[in-house]
Amino acid sequence: NNDLLPRAVRHGPPSQAVRRHALARDTARDAVDAISSTPAVGGRTYLVGDASGDVLTVELAAGAAPSITAHRDHTAHTNHALDRHIAAREDPALLAATYPSSPSRLRRAVDLLDRRGRTDPVDTCRDILTDHCGHPLSICRHPSRDEPTVTAVSAVFDCGGRRAFIALGNPCAAATVEIAL
Repeated sequence: NNDLLPRAVRHGPPSQAVRRHALARDTARDAVDAISSTPAVGGRTYLVGDASGDVLTVELAAGAAPSITAHRDHTAHTNHALDRHIAAREDPALLAATYPSSPSRLRRAVDLLDRRGRTDPVDTCRDILTDHCGHPLSICRHPSRDEPTVTAVSAVFDCGGRRAFIALGNPCAAATVEIAL
């Protein structure tokens, strides 16, 4: 999941509770139903997948209907909305101040995914998360005076293999731990 920065917020369950509710579901579509059935309190994007290969993106903004997109091959998302209805609710000044690299990181991730083709998806995702094109405002985000964010955690989930690969901090430097699920 990623932050989105809409102008409006409302009271309701935090994203951690929504994620927990979604993780209790057996399929990506059931998880999306769980996510989208709770009114958004702010802005958030969820990339949801399951062992069958079903992959969906859910974008949420307070006061807007959820945007749900199914993906056939691959997808990428950063910290700005892709759906025009959700994007219309974003705070452009806050987005520019907090995540100015979001559009360039998205273009780079899509470009890398397109170039990789059908290679091992876990290795592809792990490689993309360590990419430094445009450093320090790269996919692997490092401290910079131009953007107040850094990569805190990188996670790749192999839903079919029931494995997670977690790196605390920048994945270019942090050890990646494999966890059997």
